[in-house]
Parts: sequence; C-alpha cells; structure tokens
Amino acid sequence: MEARVAERLVALETRDIDVPVSPSGTLAPLYFRVLRAPPTSLRVELWELGKSEGVRNVSATGSPALEARRVALVAAELARTFRRRRLAEIQAAEREAARERSDAGEGDGFPIHARLGWAGGARVLALSSGVLGGPLAEASLRFHSGPRLALDAGWLAGSGTVRDVDRSLRLLEVGLTASCAAPLSRGAALDVGLFAKVGSLRLGGRDTTGPEDTWSARSGLSARLELGLSRALSLAAGPEASVLLRRVDGDLGGIVVGGTVTLVAVP
Repeated sequence: MEARVAERLVALETRDIDVPVSPSGTLAPLYFRVLRAPPTSLRVELWELGKSEGVRNVSATGSPALEARRVALVAAELARTFRRRRLAEIQAAEREAARERSDAGEGDGFPIHARLGWAGGARVLALSSGVLGGPLAEASLRFHSGPRLALDAGWLAGSGTVRDVDRSLRLLEVGLTASCAAPLSRGAALDVGLFAKVGSLRLGGRDTTGPEDTWSARSGLSARLELGLSRALSLAAGPEASVLLRRVDGDLGGIVVGGTVTLVAVP
C-alpha cells in the first residue's frame, strides 16, 4: 500500500465528517492507524487520545492504489460511526443535565421574550362638564411579537360643574392597558389597546362647605403613534376614548375623551 496516497485519500474522505467534542469538554485529536494483518488483510483502527474507537479489516489484494482506496473508505465509515456514537453521548448528557435541573427546581417556568419600558408624559381628559390634565408615569412590558402590557398612574387636576356649582377636581388614577403594536416603518409603530382605570377623585372649590372625596372608574380604547428618536428613546402620542363606569354626583359621567404625550425609554 502506498502510504502517501492512503493519507491523502483518507483526508479527502473524512474532511466533511465533524466529530463533536466529548460531553466532558475534552478536545482530543483523532488519528487512524493501518496495520498489515497477514496474509491478505489490512487492519484500520481509529484512536482518540490513546483509546480505540473502532476497528475494521479490509482486503489487501490488488494494487497499492486500490488498497489505499479501500483504507480511505473504511476510515470514513469508522469516523461516521464514531460521530453518531458521540452525538448520542452528548444527547444523553444533555437529558441528564436537564433532569438534574428539573429535580433542583431550575427548570420551572418559561422564558419571557420581552423588554421593560418606562415612560413619562402628560394626559388631558375632557369630561361631560369638566377638563382635567396633568403628568403621568407608565411601565410597560413589550413582547417582541407585538403585544404589550402597561401599568400607568396619573395625577390630574382641573375644574368642572357639579350640581350647577363650579368645583375644582383632583384625580389620582391608576390603570392597566393591554395593547398590540403594529410597525408602520423602520422607526414608527401604531399601538392600539384596551384599558381600564380606577381613581380617587376629590371635589373642592368655591361655594362648597368643604372638599368631598369619592372614586371613579372608566374603561375604553387608546391609540398611540410611536416615533423612534434613538435606539432606546421614542416619542408616543395619541387619543383615547372611554366611558365612566361610575357617575360622580350624577353630573360627571358619560363619555370621556382625551389624549396623551409620553417620552418612552426602552433600555
């Protein structure tokens, strides 16, 4: 057998066979050893760091070039068999590691592919007999597929007519919004959602014997156009419409329309 021809053919036959590293992470070289097994056989062995990983015998009859070709084909088959065995070992090790993590409680739950956003801005509301406006803060969970879940709080002040008397209004309101954002372009998105809010309302002002505290609740639809200012900052603005679920003193009720403007940061 011609050793140089055999070495070149073995390299050609095995160049596309990728044997993974062992589950222990040890990177060891692989090599073949060819021995003559009299009278008419050649013994092809595959070794990894002093450990035999396969043996095959081939016929030694014929020309030296034919012998080299047979050795190369057998070497490739040994490498493919060893690769399949190594992949099975890796899969078994991964299953065992997953089982151990599950037993230890590390496998509980599921990943959430979302980012946390923070926003600050202003909100204006127009009631049936009054106007309110003031700052708001918002925290949102933004899923990569589009849905969003936001929790917001606002402190609104204004005036309105209650029982034919001008009253000052102070509203501390918190709400939950479920929405979905649809991309319009590379830096713009339209966010449409449903919300529900509840708040503490104080009535005061002229011609009253003193402030009155009560509560209100409303639910409705919002839409915001969000424009990217940078990688982490965007400007969002849009209208909202809602229905007061609890009338206040019989006057403050019905449809509420308004709008918000916020600066959004998504680290």
